[in-house]
Amino acid sequence: MKDKPIDIINRMEIFLSAIYQDAQDTKNGLFYRRVPVDTKNSIIFSYDPSYPRFLKFDATNLIKTLENICKFFLYSTEYADIYILFQLKNYSPKSVHFDIKIKSSHSVMRPSHYYLSKINNYLKKANESMISHNDGEFLISFSAALTGDRAIQRQINIKNQTNTNILVACDDDALFDTISAQINFLGLKVIGKNDLGNLMRHIKDSIFTPFVIFIDSKILKDEAMLEDILEFKNIKNFRIVAICKSDESANDLPNNVTILKQPFSTDSFQLAFKNSLEK
Repeated sequence: MKDKPIDIINRMEIFLSAIYQDAQDTKNGLFYRRVPVDTKNSIIFSYDPSYPRFLKFDATNLIKTLENICKFFLYSTEYADIYILFQLKNYSPKSVHFDIKIKSSHSVMRPSHYYLSKINNYLKKANESMISHNDGEFLISFSAALTGDRAIQRQINIKNQTNTNILVACDDDALFDTISAQINFLGLKVIGKNDLGNLMRHIKDSIFTPFVIFIDSKILKDEAMLEDILEFKNIKNFRIVAICKSDESANDLPNNVTILKQPFSTDSFQLAFKNSLEK
């Protein structure tokens, strides 16, 4: 229903949790084959925290559209990153317009006519439309009416924080950009580029001290690397947030490492950040 304001972050959080579980479970795929329990796919969600949070739109049918497209990718490929990217196109006092890009990092077979009809049916019910679909990418046009409450509230108070330096090392540039947007929204700054070498140089620097580091969990699975990072954590007292693609990747990490599970929204990102400050 479009009459009632929808918290898009809350609705996407519920959806992302469900689609993450789908990625973990064994199911009969869309093409009548068994899909492994762990296809090593990961999901990256991007909705800039500066975008309006409360919108009037048909959440049920839009979510159904995203769900079916994501499942198509999850059941069609392995070892791929699946992206759900909201890109702001127009912003007026009364409405907002996005392009929603859902894509896979790997090529996939073309969806069947029946399956495209199903997706388009949900879009039609939501009064939205598909701009295009091609090899590994769907582009959806999405418009919504604005409400009085437009800002995403910060859950973290860091006004008195003098050290605002953040380091990030992950294996995907889109994920790096998503994390950087979340960090910038909190009034902090990412130092350097998305690179493990950059991160290690900075934490070993005799002068530089990071506030928090975000690092791909698989890097921390290397015992020698983990010991090296923890040694400097003890010296410089920075926090560590591990970016985890799956439940398995979050296992066996030290208690003083905070878990940030993909896919994440602004709320789950800020919660993980807040938890890291308490360790």
